[in-house]
Amino acid sequence: MDKKRRFKAKIAGKDYTIVGSLSATQLNTVVDLVNQQIEQLTELAPELTNADRCVLMAVNAISDQLTKEKRIVELEEELAKLKNEPGPDSNVKDSRSRPTLNGRSTKGMIAESNQQTQTTASLENSNQPSQGRMEQVEFPFRRK
Repeated sequence: MDKKRRFKAKIAGKDYTIVGSLSATQLNTVVDLVNQQIEQLTELAPELTNADRCVLMAVNAISDQLTKEKRIVELEEELAKLKNEPGPDSNVKDSRSRPTLNGRSTKGMIAESNQQTQTTASLENSNQPSQGRMEQVEFPFRRK
């Protein structure tokens, strides 16, 4: 088991202490990416609060995670088909189980969702609640 480390970080101008097993280099990379994405959202939608920006970033991160998980499932299914074809490695079995979220498999959640390559998230505009107006921000950034 990896030893937990304390790491001081400044995200969106606020100091945080992050506890985890990642190296300082990895955590610096994560913090840099978070700050870059917050800056991009600030440029795209300066009227949003940092809390709203963070919610949109979380939506984007989960969308990316589901998209990647879907791709993993597709590749595993393709690999299973290839393993079922006669060949020198046809006796190899993959015993890994798929991760779950609240008792539901991510494979099932992916099958239920139609994820697009870009995420659009909406937040209720608190300045005009009586009109029920929605603000939409589209995420142009993607890690490659």
